[in-house]
Amino acid sequence: MTETVGATKPPGLVDSYRGMGRFLVLWAGQMFSLVGNSMTRFAFIFYVFHTTGSAANVTLVALFSFLPKMLASPTAGYLVDRLNDKVALLITDLGTGLVILVPGFLYFSGGLQLWQLYIASAVAGAIEAFQYPAFSAALTTLVSKPQLAKANSLLSAARSGADLAGPVCAGMLLSLGSLGLVFVVDAITSFIAVITVVLIPIATRASVGEPRIRFWEKQLTGLRWIWAHPPLRFLALMFFVVNLAGAFGQVIMQPMVLARSGGSSATLSVVLACVGAGGIIGGFAVSAWGGPTHKVRGLLLGLLAVSVLGQIGLGLSGNIVGWCITGFLNSACVIVINTCNQVVWQVNVPTELLGKVFGGFVFLAQLSVPIAIALAGPLADHIFEPWARSASADRLGWSALVGSGPGAGMATMLVIAGTLGTLCGVLGLMSRSLRQLGVSTQAALAESDKQ
Repeated sequence: MTETVGATKPPGLVDSYRGMGRFLVLWAGQMFSLVGNSMTRFAFIFYVFHTTGSAANVTLVALFSFLPKMLASPTAGYLVDRLNDKVALLITDLGTGLVILVPGFLYFSGGLQLWQLYIASAVAGAIEAFQYPAFSAALTTLVSKPQLAKANSLLSAARSGADLAGPVCAGMLLSLGSLGLVFVVDAITSFIAVITVVLIPIATRASVGEPRIRFWEKQLTGLRWIWAHPPLRFLALMFFVVNLAGAFGQVIMQPMVLARSGGSSATLSVVLACVGAGGIIGGFAVSAWGGPTHKVRGLLLGLLAVSVLGQIGLGLSGNIVGWCITGFLNSACVIVINTCNQVVWQVNVPTELLGKVFGGFVFLAQLSVPIAIALAGPLADHIFEPWARSASADRLGWSALVGSGPGAGMATMLVIAGTLGTLCGVLGLMSRSLRQLGVSTQAALAESDKQ
């Protein structure tokens, strides 16, 4: 067979990553840092539970880490645009590395106390608020618009890989009897990330003049911009509801598996490994594929898949095979959602406002997460678990779907959360605002292809 003269071959997989060298170096550095952060989170939880035996104290660690990160997001987004992306990334990596050395020093000196871990978690969380807006904004200068989906999915794969590798690595170090060694390794990984940020040039995004207003008003710039653009406002508010349902599922999934498996830690470990594998494989698969062509539609279809397969399916499954399959699919589909969502914001927001707007989006979208964390446990213990074992659940036929033993109430909560997510996906597909957003996104991506 002869080739047609002048014909061009379609770009191969390797060719599609051409020009992404700077991003890939930064990505590798951030992956080390994410693994270190995941190790420390696991070590904090292990230490607190081992020391106090209290699940409530473990929940406090998560809240002390998450709340400052969420509340600081608008301020971090504003400062990212003022400082430039390179400085913001250095603040994140260097700051978390230095903060984690403090509990490490206290541990080796024999003076580590519980309240000090709470403070370290809060300070590290506030510093990490810079990472999402800084890296999301920097991507627009590191790769071309057609490559944004590849880059965003690789970042999601790195986070999933860190969530899987972090506890494993921390567990190995803790088995040696040294919590302090986990802190040291985390600090080293942060400094590796710092080196990559220092070595790689990151272009400065265009800045925009600002009126003379008070500092606290400047922090609201991103939120005001989102509110002034109905399609993106609708998307942010939809994520508020979706994250409420998703956080319920995330908090409830692990105790549900333990309750329904007779407290088997081995079963939970296998399920969590499948969840992590789904995120890793999904991230690399979406990166190679490039993600759905229509980003908004792909986001909404991914949401439907997560809600139906990952939450309703997980709640209705009653054995390790079902939990592993639904957990794997859930994580893989979340990658599609996050990748499409990132691209939508990156191509529809003016470059000079990306930090502020991403900070505002994080604040709006994750405002519901602490609500879910605070309510999930009491709702499971005092309402859904007792009801699932009651005669009324049996009369309604619900027990035939989820069972009536331990964990049935938490399975019911997963089904409810998945139903809420499904409704959001259906309403999103029917929304005129999101259809307009899909059109503007495709137009921006098509324009970049011509350049």
